[in-house]
Amino acid sequence: MTPIRARQARDALWNVVTAAVEALDIPVDLKFRDVRLINPADVAPSGMKAAVSLYVEPIPKSEDFLQGDPESWDVQARFGVGIEVLGQDDSARFALADQIHDAISDAIRTDYTLGGVVNYASAAQCEPEDLKQDGMPGDTLIGLSVEVDFSGISPVG
Repeated sequence: MTPIRARQARDALWNVVTAAVEALDIPVDLKFRDVRLINPADVAPSGMKAAVSLYVEPIPKSEDFLQGDPESWDVQARFGVGIEVLGQDDSARFALADQIHDAISDAIRTDYTLGGVVNYASAAQCEPEDLKQDGMPGDTLIGLSVEVDFSGISPVG
C-alpha cells in the first residue's frame, strides 16, 4: 500500500462515518474536528437532537519501520468519534444513540480499509455516559475509539 499522511487516514475515516450517518436518514449534525457539545437551548422540550464529531487527532501507538522500504512506516493511530444525543425521553434517546453507534461500527467493520486508504480499521472501544440535570434534557454521550493501521510517510504519519 502506498504510504499516506495521518490526515488522509483521518479523512477516510470521516468519509465512512459521514456516509453511515447520512444513510440513517435522520437529522444528525456532523461536526468535523469540532468538539463543541450540543447546546441544550437548541433542543425543544419534547424533541431530540443528535450530533457526531471526529474529536481527536491521531495518536501514534507504534512506529515500526517497514523492512525493505526506507520510505514508509507501519503506523497505528487512534481516532475518536463522539456521538451525542439530547432529549427528555430516555428510551428514545438511548435507542437513537445506539442506532447511530451501530451504524458507524457496522460501516467501519464492513469497509475496514476505509475505501482502500488504510490497511485496517476497527472500532476498538466504546465509552457510553448518560448525564441528567434538573431542568435540562437528558444527555447521552458515546466515545468510540477507532484504531487505524496504515503505511505512513513518517513514524507519525
